[in-house]
Amino acid sequence: MTPPALLDSPWLTNLFIASLVILLERVLAIPRKAHPLSFMQILARKMADKVCRANNPAAQQRIAGLLAPAVMIIPWLIIIAIVRSLSEFPLFFDLLLLFVALAYGDVERSAKRCQLALQQNKKSLARQYLKNIVLRDVDSLSETGMSKACIEGQILRLVQQHITPLLLFMFFGGVSAFAYRWVLECHYQWNPKVRQYQHFGRPLERLIAVLIFLPLRLTTGIFALIGSPFKGIWIWLKGLQLTNRNHLLQSAALMLRVQLGGPVIYQQQKVRMTRFGRRLPNPGDISRSLLFVRLSTLLLLVLCALVGMLFIKGMTS
Repeated sequence: MTPPALLDSPWLTNLFIASLVILLERVLAIPRKAHPLSFMQILARKMADKVCRANNPAAQQRIAGLLAPAVMIIPWLIIIAIVRSLSEFPLFFDLLLLFVALAYGDVERSAKRCQLALQQNKKSLARQYLKNIVLRDVDSLSETGMSKACIEGQILRLVQQHITPLLLFMFFGGVSAFAYRWVLECHYQWNPKVRQYQHFGRPLERLIAVLIFLPLRLTTGIFALIGSPFKGIWIWLKGLQLTNRNHLLQSAALMLRVQLGGPVIYQQQKVRMTRFGRRLPNPGDISRSLLFVRLSTLLLLVLCALVGMLFIKGMTS
């Protein structure tokens, strides 16, 4: 395997871009209102205001929820793809697209501030930061409940906002990662757990569940290796048939040695969920979770590098 073969590899080029973007995303703290994602969120809300009618039949709302993102996103993607193809620096264009698609820093900052507020016994302030991470009702949560919710929000958004777009970029390029993130932002705005979007948001919820299915199970495999290389892999294999959420929380609970899951309240309605683990989490576990999130991302990048080098070696041998 010669150096030119490594340099000419699109896979390793993408890996370098992804690593650079992750580093930049850690360093550059762009205000939420100035981030390109805020534009996506505004468009999604305006689209929902126009086409989501709660008095329409459920089937009609679901059809509208399927067509709305296509009408809104596809024209922009066509323009972006054309501009990229005409650009003299397509790799730089990919870097910009991935920078938007991989936005996760706001989650980490909100989690750190939530932890600090809890440690200072400022529960009202902690709840405000927690609302940036989770959709559930947080006003009645105790310190333990907020710690648990913060960890669960971090872990779920890691898969949705970081791992999935990263893998899409590695396999299909920057436009695909950008398109996925836009769809994800629409899902956040139209979450069917919110009563007015219970039918309208269902198609995107299912689409996101399909798109994150494999990235989530790769992530939980990494969690299992970090938590317990032997026992963890056995539990991971047994848990493959679980729902996305339960499989993720099971692996995260094993990795962190804390209890995750349990009842959740959305719009004053309690939804019962499966519990995993025993020890109740505390604010200190939030920083541990952030540490494991970064370690998981690093291990995924290492895995991608190994896959790329093995593939190139096979092609050149």
